[in-house]
Amino acid sequence: MEVTKYEALTNAIDKSQGTIEFNMDGTIITSNDNFLNALGYSLDEIKGKHHRMFCEESYANSSDYKEFWEKLNRGEFNSGEYLRIGKNGREVYIQATYNPILGLNGKVMKVLKIATDVTEQKRLELERSKQAALIMEMSTPVMQLWDNTLLLPIIGLVDSKRVQLIMETVLQKILDCQAKVVILDIQGVPSVDSAVANHLIKVTKAAKLMGCACIVTGISPEISQALVNLGIELNDILTQSSLRNGVSASLEKLGLQLVDKKTSDRN
Repeated sequence: MEVTKYEALTNAIDKSQGTIEFNMDGTIITSNDNFLNALGYSLDEIKGKHHRMFCEESYANSSDYKEFWEKLNRGEFNSGEYLRIGKNGREVYIQATYNPILGLNGKVMKVLKIATDVTEQKRLELERSKQAALIMEMSTPVMQLWDNTLLLPIIGLVDSKRVQLIMETVLQKILDCQAKVVILDIQGVPSVDSAVANHLIKVTKAAKLMGCACIVTGISPEISQALVNLGIELNDILTQSSLRNGVSASLEKLGLQLVDKKTSDRN
């Protein structure tokens, strides 16, 4: 009777999802067409072989993979999203559950895996993530004004995710250009709260650890008042109201100054 119920359930699942059954040593017993089509195999090509044929080699040889099968042998259910390798090395993402099946004696006799192919959804998700990262990167352009001096105009809202990108981008550019001064211009930031201020402080501290001074420009009266009301102290961070003043301050730090060419030529 129990077997009949199990078969009825399996038949119902077969109509919409992929199923594959394993012995407790991980060898394949059988699979339905939905699963075979998703991975690109025929039943003859996989029957009797081990589940590891669907896994990346590094994972199949790992302690995590060994523990995965040990848990199933203890009757522990497992579910999640998995990267699997289909025929000819094709990557397939599946949403799956591994269900230990108990025999009449109460012991686990096999594992039923029920899977849905989510490769296309995963591809779209990865594409959206790449596009979002590209847009974020384009909104964080670090420009080299001249030797040893960088400029980063920050436009739009600043959150924890974006400030991490800003920090990574700035620090890498400091390293590449051996910069001594970096100007962070925040006149394009609509508002500055305690979170934004603390993010900026983190960036300036990280730059300082690399031997690079930070100058924050674009401090409007509204932003200045907001920082005071929030009780945020920028300590040793040099601030300027305008980008022009920030550029002049950066030159001063480097022991340089702008010279009016017309005046210089007359002299």
